[in-house]
Amino acid sequence: MIKINLLPEELRKEEKKVNTHQISLSKIPLKRVAIIASALFLLLHTLGATTLLLKKNSLEKLNIHIKELEPKYDIAQALKLNVRQMNGKLAAIYELASESILWSKKMSDLNLATTDGVWLSELSLQNKGGSNIRGTRIAGKRVMVLKGSAASQSEGGEAAIIGNFINSLRSHKGFFSDFEDIKLESSKMRQIGEAGVMDFSIICYFNSKKDNLGKSNKSSKAKR
Repeated sequence: MIKINLLPEELRKEEKKVNTHQISLSKIPLKRVAIIASALFLLLHTLGATTLLLKKNSLEKLNIHIKELEPKYDIAQALKLNVRQMNGKLAAIYELASESILWSKKMSDLNLATTDGVWLSELSLQNKGGSNIRGTRIAGKRVMVLKGSAASQSEGGEAAIIGNFINSLRSHKGFFSDFEDIKLESSKMRQIGEAGVMDFSIICYFNSKKDNLGKSNKSSKAKR
């Protein structure tokens, strides 16, 4: 397209020529840039290695400290267990002391009522559900639990030995005076070498008078 400028010459504006400057790669100091980049890389690498070394040293010191504390922790756990066991024994002693039963005589009577072939391993006082003489269900009945084992020279005679032991407990007036019934809770055979042994658990149900008396003693002490 042909353009005609009708303006007078004095009013005409000359078009500005845009000068474009080309950047020459030869003018960039590549050697200096490479040196600076290498220095930065070396600095970052040194900082990273130093940080890693410090963390490794801290971890080693922590492991040494943990090893030094392990024996102390074991001692503390052992002491904690001993305190717990002592508290349990003291609680049992306080519980026995609060009862009207003369426990030294009761243990002596138990020893006299123990028959041949039986050895006791555990005695505990519990609140246990069960059935009384008439077969009615009792919730939270106070009981004495006897655990032990029976051995017999004849095969299958362990059950008879346990039965004789229960009858002996019932027939001993000194021992049975505070109970209303004695029953076998469980029994289980096991082998010790070539000999057979029957482990058993026997429950002695306190009579209502002794059971209530023990609870009344505790309630009266609480009121004081």
